[in-house]
Amino acid sequence: MAEKKDSEKVQQMVQAVGATAEMALVFYRAAVESDATPAEAIRLTQAYLGALLFGNQQRQPPENEEA
Repeated sequence: MAEKKDSEKVQQMVQAVGATAEMALVFYRAAVESDATPAEAIRLTQAYLGALLFGNQQRQPPENEEA
């Protein structure tokens, strides 16, 4: 039973990674079609993936500490 759940989780992970790769490709192609050079499109896509995966990682001070 646990083996089946693990297999389903692996399949879901594979699908999520595939969907992320497809979105990145669409983003890259849109950047190139918008007259970005391939190098610029790669950098933009890297930033897009970073934002997608990690979000806003700015350090927030604790509530009792002043900025």
